[in-house]
Amino acid sequence: MRARVAVLLSQVGGAGDAPDLRRLIEADLIRYREVQEARRQGDHSGDQVGYVMLYIAAVTNADPEHADEVLLELLREPEYERFVSEALVRRARKSEGPATLKVPAMSASGKLIASANLSPEAGKLMHTPRAGNSHHTWWAPAGYDHAAAFQVVD
Repeated sequence: MRARVAVLLSQVGGAGDAPDLRRLIEADLIRYREVQEARRQGDHSGDQVGYVMLYIAAVTNADPEHADEVLLELLREPEYERFVSEALVRRARKSEGPATLKVPAMSASGKLIASANLSPEAGKLMHTPRAGNSHHTWWAPAGYDHAAAFQVVD
């Protein structure tokens, strides 16, 4: 029921409804986790359906310009990680031009190849190859110093 409310809210509401959508998602996560725990203990009576895709659609419809912020928060939730990653890749592909990471210190040096060893604090990294390349997509947390993470490869 909450998932359907979220979808309806995204169709008639707007950007200001993002906090309400987030609360609906949190409530559904609690419900889903409780059902999973009950199932582990032998109780199979609860609704085991996950409504992740409906909530992702609601978030992206309600505020397309700022949906990535909510989606990036949802990456922390194991139940959402796979689906949100896929949604973020789809959204990046639909944007104008290729997604690029601009590292000012690197572009100022004139070098084209840089290397980094990223720790978990650097955000999420996902292998997203296109046309046979070895592309990776990186979602760094706000305020992360991209330039400091990279070293120019000679």
